Amino acid sequence: MFGRESSAPSLQHEMMGGEGLPGPAARPRPLTIRTLLVLLIAAILLPLLALSLYLADRYASAERRVIEARRFDVVESITEILHRDVEKIAHTLRTVATSDSLRSSDLTAFRNQIAAAAPLASIDYVILSDQAGKPLLVFSADGGPAPAVSFRLSDIPAGQDLSVSGFLRGPDNEPEFTLSVPTICAAGARCVLSAVLLLKRYNGMFAEANVPPEWTAGLLDRNGVMLARSRDPEKFLGRTSRSETQVIVQESEKGGVYDGVNFEGVAASNIFRKSALTGWTTVIAIPKTVINAPLTRIFMLMAIASAVLIGLGLLLATILARRIAIALRRLSGAAVALVDGGAPQIENPGIRELSEVQRAFEYAASIAHEHRETQTRLRSHELFFRLLIDSAAEGIFSIDQSGTITICNAAFVRLAGATDESQVVGWPLLDIMQHTRADGTLFTNIDDPILSAARTGFNRHAEGEFFFRRDGNAFPVEYWVRPIYQDEQLQGVVCTMVDISARLRAEAMNAHLAAIVTSSADAIKSISLEGNVVSWNEGAERLFGYKASEIVGQSLSILIPESRRGELQEKISAVANGENFRRETVRRRKDGSLIDVHIEAAPIYDARGAIIGVSTIARDITQRKRIEGELRSREAQFRSVFNNSAVGMARSGLDGHWLMVNARMSEITGYSAAELLRRRAVDLTFTDDLYADEDQMRDLLDGKIPSFALDKRFIRKDGSTTWVGITVSLERDSAGQPLYFLHVVRDISAHREAEQHQFFLMRELSHRSKNLLAVIQAMARQTARVSYDIDTFLDRFSLRLQGLATSHDLLVHQNWKHVLLTDLVQQQLAPFVDMDSGRLVVGGPMVAVIPEAAQALGLALHELATNAAKHGSLSAAGGRVAVTWDFVTVDGQERLRVEWAESGGPRVKPPAGQGFGHVVITRMAGRSLDGHVEIDFAPAGLRWAISFPTSNLVLG
Repeated sequence: MFGRESSAPSLQHEMMGGEGLPGPAARPRPLTIRTLLVLLIAAILLPLLALSLYLADRYASAERRVIEARRFDVVESITEILHRDVEKIAHTLRTVATSDSLRSSDLTAFRNQIAAAAPLASIDYVILSDQAGKPLLVFSADGGPAPAVSFRLSDIPAGQDLSVSGFLRGPDNEPEFTLSVPTICAAGARCVLSAVLLLKRYNGMFAEANVPPEWTAGLLDRNGVMLARSRDPEKFLGRTSRSETQVIVQESEKGGVYDGVNFEGVAASNIFRKSALTGWTTVIAIPKTVINAPLTRIFMLMAIASAVLIGLGLLLATILARRIAIALRRLSGAAVALVDGGAPQIENPGIRELSEVQRAFEYAASIAHEHRETQTRLRSHELFFRLLIDSAAEGIFSIDQSGTITICNAAFVRLAGATDESQVVGWPLLDIMQHTRADGTLFTNIDDPILSAARTGFNRHAEGEFFFRRDGNAFPVEYWVRPIYQDEQLQGVVCTMVDISARLRAEAMNAHLAAIVTSSADAIKSISLEGNVVSWNEGAERLFGYKASEIVGQSLSILIPESRRGELQEKISAVANGENFRRETVRRRKDGSLIDVHIEAAPIYDARGAIIGVSTIARDITQRKRIEGELRSREAQFRSVFNNSAVGMARSGLDGHWLMVNARMSEITGYSAAELLRRRAVDLTFTDDLYADEDQMRDLLDGKIPSFALDKRFIRKDGSTTWVGITVSLERDSAGQPLYFLHVVRDISAHREAEQHQFFLMRELSHRSKNLLAVIQAMARQTARVSYDIDTFLDRFSLRLQGLATSHDLLVHQNWKHVLLTDLVQQQLAPFVDMDSGRLVVGGPMVAVIPEAAQALGLALHELATNAAKHGSLSAAGGRVAVTWDFVTVDGQERLRVEWAESGGPRVKPPAGQGFGHVVITRMAGRSLDGHVEIDFAPAGLRWAISFPTSNLVLG
């Protein structure tokens, strides 16, 4: 009691915020609620203010970048406007300078041309000067006096065709500049054509370039003299820029940026751009105040907003702190009363959380007395109970109705994976270990059987369920749950659990092994080291036909054919040495039939590690052996068909490389099989055909088509091209994935040549038919002219058609390619003279003529033979005809000369007129063969000859 009374005032004093007695152990003064609230508001506002300042700075930086980007665009726009104007003026001068009137010294005409061209470029004055600068012509757009300016050819820099001056003053003190181009005057003299232009033409240039009013833009010549300015141009035009501007501009070749002071004395950021065309410099100055305006404006707004927020926060913190402090002082008095064992009397603090504290104080006072009495009894039993449960090997713990562990022994601490009791007691059971059913599904606080028993008071026994430790490891358990009552009130349960992991593993192993042996489709048996059967499963009964009762205890040799009896002792010896034994062999079934089996044998060990028997697994491989034999036979058949096929056959991978080719494929391509296997399909494909099968290949891979066929060209090893017909299909695995392509390749070169030749023949037939009809039409027309009646016309026309038909027969026999000249002569003369009579002499080198030449020569020979038979040598009994030919050279060109010579016939007289026959043997033959015709009506006999180029022959 003394301790309680002496401690209460100090506790009350401390809770009221008073100062304690001085001493070395005095604690530092705690912070007030008001201070904490101020700090809380500061903690909230300061990051917001910092973020706002950062965003403001980023916004101002973005604004500055926009200004900097815009000034670059503006200076480029001004320079572009200047260039367009100067190039327009220069183009006008160059155009006028090419005038013919200037070359011919017609200055009056030249002046008129200038007057017409000057307004197009707004040119004020044009001056034509000689090489020394003497004016030759002066043109003024308004008729005013000409500027007193001299233009010499030397003023134009060497290698350039344009010169632009700097700032000048005109006769009326007007600012101006000049632009000059070299030209050629009369007699080739070099002159200078110059334009004098007023600078006021650029007054509107800055507005066109959208220069803001707060910026200052200017145009400087090479000497830094102001040519144009966006602000106050009248005041600053002609003035020299500041020295620092001149130095910076002259040191830079193209342009740049610098800081300086403008003519008004205002600090500014400047950007300039030099014109390579004129040598002038465009300068833009932006006051620093304009650039920094966004940052200044945003910072001022931030400062005002920050001050308002901080003031409001401090006011709110003060009001709230006062109210909370009053309520806490009242609660401190209640705490003193609770310590003294009395009932605290507290007014409603008006704050929800403090009201809950008030109710807690009142409840605590009601149970404080009961708690002190119960604590005394518990201490008396705790030591005995602890000694009792810690001696048990099983895990023992108790939980209350809420599921919190109230006590446990050392064995349970180990099962839970903890190191001491403090890591278990006071924790909910399911926070220490997760509890699952045998199928692995988790119990929850609602359906967990142990927690349910703690709420209902039922006994429970279970096994095969699992607990998971905090480290994730699970273990199966068997447990018993019993309820705990006190004063007939259920307090919870006590649970005793045993880890059954080792027991379940042993049971599972035995069951697993038994199931494997029993249910295996293979024959599993064990024998002693003497060779007697010890065990025999159902698979062995199905395979060999013996029941277990029939063979257990018998020697295994009854299954082994006589010729293989040594295998049993070989197997036992290998296993007795600790080795495994594997072999494919033959065994005998109960019905005497032989089967192919695969045997695997391994040693059986006892608990001491000694080999006591042999475990054998036998698998029926009869079906596999049969299938392997069929596969070998089919493989041999495939190889025979593949290698002896009359068409090319090949297999290629998905990357296009040849994997397998037959002999015919090598014959088609000219490559050996080894050479082809180092190549891809595209390596053989003609360039124009590389992508011919791209779409079909894609459809084949996508499964849209089973195969496709096309014709393409292969490049053979010797470089020649051959046509092939290819059929491509795709082989897939059992899962439908592509494995490789199958190619069937046929050499279709002869077929393609036949098609091409047939096409050629059809075109040639059409052409020949047209020509033949034209020849027949001409023959009919000419024959009609010299015929007196229809009978005469029919006789003559029929004979000429017969001669033409003879030539065509010869061409048809030669596929319309050529005709041997010997055959042509003999066939045309055969109707008129017996070939064996000796009256016809035919001789000359073996030559063939083209179809056109055969028709022309055939008609000529037919006319000559007809005339000879009627009026010439063939009309007399002893007359003869000699047709010979040979190669001759005429004017350095090789030609073939064909001669017709008659002898032994009637005396020849020149004809009184020229009929169609004469036209055929002279003009038609000459024109058709591009040849030269000679004819001699000698009294002894007619002589005719024609020489024509070898282009009418088929050589080689």
